[in-house]
This record gives sequence, C-alpha cells and structure tokens, in this order.
Amino acid sequence: MMSMIAQGLGGLGLFLLGMVLMTDGLKSVAGGSLRTILTKTVRGPVSGIAAGTGVSALVQSSNATTIATIGFVSAGLIGFLPAVGVVLGSNIGTTSTGWLVAVLGMRYSIAPYAMMLVLVGAMILLLRIGRSAALGTAIAGFGLLFVGLGGMQEAMGGLAERIDPESLPGAGWGGRMVLLGAGFAMSIVTQSASAALAATLAALASGALNFEQSAALVIGQNVGAAVAAAIAAIGASVTAKRTAMAHVLFNVILGGLLIVSLRPFLDGMLWLFALVGLGPGVVALAAFNTFTRVIGVLLVLPVIGAYAALVERLIPERSASPTRFLDRSVGRVGSVASEAARRSAAETLREFLAALGAGRTRMAVDGAQTAAARIREFMAELSREGQNRSDVKRNLSTLHAIDHIERLAGNATAIESIPRSDRVSDVRDRYDKVKRIALEWLDDPSKPVPAKKLEALGKELAELRKTNRRKVLADAAEGELDSRAVAAYTEAVIHLDRSAFHIWRALHHLDPDTPEPVVDSEHRD
Repeated sequence: MMSMIAQGLGGLGLFLLGMVLMTDGLKSVAGGSLRTILTKTVRGPVSGIAAGTGVSALVQSSNATTIATIGFVSAGLIGFLPAVGVVLGSNIGTTSTGWLVAVLGMRYSIAPYAMMLVLVGAMILLLRIGRSAALGTAIAGFGLLFVGLGGMQEAMGGLAERIDPESLPGAGWGGRMVLLGAGFAMSIVTQSASAALAATLAALASGALNFEQSAALVIGQNVGAAVAAAIAAIGASVTAKRTAMAHVLFNVILGGLLIVSLRPFLDGMLWLFALVGLGPGVVALAAFNTFTRVIGVLLVLPVIGAYAALVERLIPERSASPTRFLDRSVGRVGSVASEAARRSAAETLREFLAALGAGRTRMAVDGAQTAAARIREFMAELSREGQNRSDVKRNLSTLHAIDHIERLAGNATAIESIPRSDRVSDVRDRYDKVKRIALEWLDDPSKPVPAKKLEALGKELAELRKTNRRKVLADAAEGELDSRAVAAYTEAVIHLDRSAFHIWRALHHLDPDTPEPVVDSEHRD
C-alpha cells in the first residue's frame, strides 16, 4: 500500500515538474509575442476573452496570462474591463491541459514515447542554441507530463483494487461538500489545478472514483486554484489584487452554482455526450471542465461591466504612487516587467514636472529620487530568464531615462531660485515650453512622442545660451553689469539649459518605439 502511495506521489511530482518546464519553455519560446498578442488584440471584453483563452492554451498556464495581464493593466496598455475578459478567457484556456492528459495520455496513450521526448528535449536543451534551448525545455517538460501520468495511473490502478468508489463520499450534499473540500485542498497543496485534474483523471480511469465524484473534485480544484492565486496576491499591487479577485469571484460563483445543480447538470451533459458515442470517462471529464468554464463565461459576459465595477469597488485604489506598477509578480515575465518599469519612469517624470513651480519642489525632488531608486531596485531584481533582445533594449532605455530624471531633480532647486528677469526670460520661456510639451505627452501617452520638437527647442535654447552669454559678457565689459550679475545669469541659463536637455532625453528614452538606445553624447552637466 505504501509503495503504491509513494509511486502515485512520485508520479504527481514528475507531472508538476513537467508542467513547470513546459510552461517556462513555452513562455520563453513565445518571447515578446505574449505582449504583442495581448496588447494588439485586446480591445474589449470579448477580444479579451478570446486572447486569454488562446494565450493560456498556448503557454499551458492561466497564471502566466494573469501575470502578463496585471503588468499590462498597470502599464495602461489595456483597461481593467478588457483585462477581466482576459482573466475569464484564461479560465477556459487552461483546461487544454486536461484534454492533453485525457486524449494523449489515456485514450491514445503516448506514454511509450514519453521517455524519448524527455531525451530529445534534454539534448536540445544541452545544445543551447538561441531559443532552441527553451524549445528543448518545453519538449522535455511535455514528456515528463506523461511519465508522471503513467506513474499516477499505475498507482491508482493498484488502489482501485482495494478501494470501492461506493465507499467514498458521493451522492448527497454531505458527500459533495467533502469532495469539494478535497479538490480544494489538492489545488492548494499542488499549487496547480492541472496537476490535481491529472490525478483525478488517473483515478477515474482506474476506477478508483466514479464520474460524479470526479466532477465534484474538479469543481473544488478550480475554486482552490483561484484562492491560491488570491493568496499569492496578498501584499501585491491594487491591480494584482483586483485581477485575483476577478478570478476568485468567477470560480467561487461558478463552483457554487455547479454544486447546487450537479446531478441534473451531469445528467444533461452525459445525455448530450451519449449522442456522439462518448461515455462517462476521462474525455467526458475533460469536456465537463471546459464546458462549465465556457458556460460560466457566457453567464458573466452580458454583465461584465457591472462585474468589473464590483471588483473595483471591493478593492479601491488608495495610492497613486508612480511605482505602483512594480508588482513583484510582474518581474517573472520579461516583456511585462520591462513595460512596468518604463511606465513607472514615465509616471515619475510626469508627477515631478507637474509639481515644479507649484510650491512643491522639495517634495517633488524627494519623490522623484525615491521613485528612481525603487525602479532601479526593481530592474536589478528582474529575472533574465525569458528576456529577448527587445526587452534588454527597453530596460537600457528605461535606465537612461531614470538617469536623466535624477539629473533633472538635481537641478530643480536651483531653477526654483532663479529670479524672473528680462535677461533670462527668452531662455526660461523655451524651458517652460519644453516642460509643457513634455507634460502634454505624459498626460496622454497615446500620442506620438514629441521628441523631434523637444530636440529642436533644446538646440534653440543651447544656441540662445551661447548668444546671450556673449552679450552679457559684452555688457559686463562696458560696465553695465557687475561680476555677480554675470555669474548669476550664467548659472541660471546653464541650469535651464541642462533641465530642458534632460527632459528631452528622458522622453526620447521613454518612447515605447524608441530606436536602439545609445549613450547620450552630451550630458550638459
């Protein structure tokens, strides 16, 4: 008995390891396409559901899709309402793992070839040629899924000889609640609804469980997976908490409805399956898992606006910190983390420029320096796993932007102390214009970055600095200005010129479509 339990747990462990390897490999192979699919195709709840379903099926992980969605909502790339659609769609897409297990693992068993897949994947991984290493990881993980599944099936077959399904909880409210709790615990312990479902499919295939018992377990597993995601969001950003809440509410409400109507629902579904010659087996259970999610999404879709508003009311936004986008879970996906850091830097610059001249300069300087330090810390902790060349370029550009923001903050106090005078008015006017143009874009980043306009103003300001300097020196030579006035004017113009330059260069590097980053050839320090 103990050896069978050990074999079953070992098989579950191999399955979990296979899931991790396959998901990580697929995410790396997908690279920036994860960001492209979500940001380019998601325009509303319906497109969000479609994208969430497709991406989760592609990377075999609703968690990866949810994390990416959190980052994109934080970055302002998609709104919360479409993001709710992505979360709902990911609930459908993640059921694809159950189909893989039921069809390839049990109905048409590829277990005899699973070890060969592990070998092929390992060899590709060892060669480590570009993205082929990630592909090797995915193939090896895919093979391990079925190696682990084989171990679970063998163990469940032995247990089925000793356990009568009729002796286990089943019909009636009490039995359903016990099975619901057991399924919930399976997902919490394994941190994977897919692994819990695989164990349930193995038990059903071996006869250790009947179909109704298996269905009740699956309902509990889905609720448990959602709650596990909510636990992971504790202490995270408001966006992460809202996304987790949307996930939890959906699964809890759907689970409650299914438990209440389980018997008639199963009777109706099995009647439909019988029409196409499908009995109450593993494929039917995989179909049950998918169909219930689809029905749940169809029920929520007509009221999705109210659903999203409810989630936002339950978890209100209490902070407007520019670094609120830097959720710890975001750092696991390269393209998402890069965009979150870029958006945080842009928000830091926006808040800083808006506070200048409003009597809050000292506070603005402290806030900008604190935010810049937090962004640097976040970027230093980023995982290099799965980052492609475009992610690295984006990170480099963001670091350039932060450097300019810090230099800009260093000039702020000096600029505030510059007295208003006719001699510096033309230079100050151009500096104010640079600041105004920058703020207009930062307030509405959907517009093209006005980098060329700022560059022209910056060069114009630099030329004014040189021209006026010659005039001031000439006036001093003729005795119209004393040396202290000359020094004050020179220092004032230098600070205004520097600040305009740093605003221009910061916006250049914050442009989402910025070309290959280069080290700025002039710093005007």
